[in-house]
Parts: sequence; C-alpha cells; structure tokens
Amino acid sequence: MFGNKAEKAARDGAAQAEVDRLVALPLPDLSVEILGAFGPGGMQIKSGHRKGVFEVSEWLVAPHPSRFRQPLIQPVLEGLQKLEHAGLLLKRSFGASAQGSTYDLTRAGEAALASGNVREQLS
Repeated sequence: MFGNKAEKAARDGAAQAEVDRLVALPLPDLSVEILGAFGPGGMQIKSGHRKGVFEVSEWLVAPHPSRFRQPLIQPVLEGLQKLEHAGLLLKRSFGASAQGSTYDLTRAGEAALASGNVREQLS
C-alpha cells in the first residue's frame, strides 16, 4: 500500500528532475537533444502523422506521464525554431497555430545526426 505511493513519488520526482534539466539547458544544448527525436531511436511516428511540439515534448520525457510535457512546450518551440533556422529541420504548417505544424529532417539534418556534428551546425 505505502510502497506504491513511495514508488509513484519517486517516479514523479525523476520526471520533474528531467523536465527541470531540459528547461535549464542553454538553447543550443536543448536543440541538440530535440534533433535526436527525429533520428534513429527517436520518435516512432508513422509517415504522414504530425511530428510537432507536443510529440517532441512527449518523446523528451518518455516514459514519464504526459502531464510533465507542459513546461517543455515553449522551450521545445524555441529549439525547433533554432533547428529550422539552421536548416536542419523543415517546418510545414497547416492551420493558424504552432499546434498545426510538423517538422521533418532536412538532408543537412540527416547528415548532422549521422556525423554527430549537430552542435557545429547550430553555430
């Protein structure tokens, strides 16, 4: 009975610590982590399905509950924008909000992930 509460508290504490770590990262460091969502071992999203801010935020805090992604929305949007401006991601929008955007790796993004020089591409 008490073990379950203690386990849940420990899991929630670990999730919060991960969110705090991600939010505290400088934007280039967060952007490197975000780009990993689009590479091998990243988000497992079928072709034609959205790969946007919510999906990336969810991937960053997996396997923790969804409620921990909310504080990541704004920092992830900033990271996605940085990756797009560096030519590593391509943004396609539909609708009137950022919620209607999806991102895909560009050839430069694929090359940066493969060579491990994402940080240099962000400079």
